[in-house]
Amino acid sequence: MLVVGGRPVWQHPSLLKRVATVLKRSSSRIQQLGRLHQWVMRAQAWDQFQDQMEQRAMIQQRTEARNANLIIAQHVMQKAMQACLS
Repeated sequence: MLVVGGRPVWQHPSLLKRVATVLKRSSSRIQQLGRLHQWVMRAQAWDQFQDQMEQRAMIQQRTEARNANLIIAQHVMQKAMQACLS
């Protein structure tokens, strides 16, 4: 959760005021819309989804690196065995 000045960002009055100004709406209307459309919950769900996607990508990268290392190790062992047998 993003925190500004000790408060969650969506509760920060200056940010709320800026958003209201840009959208030419009152701060209370922006708060109303936020509750109505569940912006906080949706933003948290999006952040969680992004984290999951990043974790999946990292797992995939580690798996690929492990597989590459295994192939290299197998080639090295093959060369060592050939050297021992010749």
